[in-house]
Amino acid sequence: MLAAAWLVIGSAVAQDKPAASGPGHTTAEQHNQLRANRGSPTAEQGKSRIDNGDSTLMRRMAESHLGEIQLAALAEEISTDPKIRTYAQTLLDDHYAALGELRKMAGDKGVVVPGGPDTDQAAAVAKLARLTGDEFNRQFVTSAGIEAHDQAVKLYDEAARRAKDEDLQAYAGKTGQVVAKHLQMAQQLQGTPPQASAQ
Repeated sequence: MLAAAWLVIGSAVAQDKPAASGPGHTTAEQHNQLRANRGSPTAEQGKSRIDNGDSTLMRRMAESHLGEIQLAALAEEISTDPKIRTYAQTLLDDHYAALGELRKMAGDKGVVVPGGPDTDQAAAVAKLARLTGDEFNRQFVTSAGIEAHDQAVKLYDEAARRAKDEDLQAYAGKTGQVVAKHLQMAQQLQGTPPQASAQ
C-alpha cells in the first residue's frame, strides 16, 4: 500500500494531474494548460520583476498548493470513505487550477516557483502514507483539511494585505476565499462519522 501510494503521489505531481479522472474532475485540457503555465525559468525570466517580498509570497503559495495536491492524491489512493474522496477531489481540482494561475503569473513576472512542497508538508505526506482506514481519514482531515488550510488562510490574508504587486494582491484575495472554503469543509468533515464505500 505504501509503495502504491508513493507511486500515485509522484505520478500526480510529475504529470501535473490528479490520480482520478471522470465527470466533475479536472479535464485533460486543463492539465495541458497547466503544463504550459508551469512558470519554468527562461532567459527572459532571469531576473525577477517584482518586489523580493512578493516573490517569497508566491513561492510559499506554490509550496502550499503542491502540499495539498500530494495529500489529496494520497487520500484518493488510500481512503474508501466517499466523503473523504469527494473532498480530496475538490482539493485536487481547486489547487491545480490555482497553481496553474500562480505559475502563469510567476512566469510573467520573472519568478521561478518551487516544484514541490516545503519540508513540513513533505513530512506530513510521508506520515499519512503509512496509515490506512479510519486512522488515515482522521489524520487526513486534521492535517490536510484543517491544519494546512488554516496556515493557507493566514498566508493569503498576509499576501492580500502586504503584497505590493496588484496582480498578486488580487490572486491572494480570490484564492484566499477558496482555501477558506476548504477549511470549512474540513471542519464539517471532522464532525461526520466515517463511511465505508459500498462494495
